[in-house]
Amino acid sequence: ADGNVLRGDVYVDGVSDSLVRAESRIVAVIGVKDLVVIETADAVLVAHKDQVQRVKQVVEHLKA
Repeated sequence: ADGNVLRGDVYVDGVSDSLVRAESRIVAVIGVKDLVVIETADAVLVAHKDQVQRVKQVVEHLKA
């Protein structure tokens, strides 16, 4: 659907070419393109798809 990858309890409207993943809560995303949205019990990550190579750096910072 519109190039999206959706996992978990998610609601999207007007979203394209995005990955939205919810592990422990409902995640609603509206009117965006090319985003990665990942919700876990510990944190929420929102990033442009062009920046996903920086995720490891962010995770290491959050664990510190």
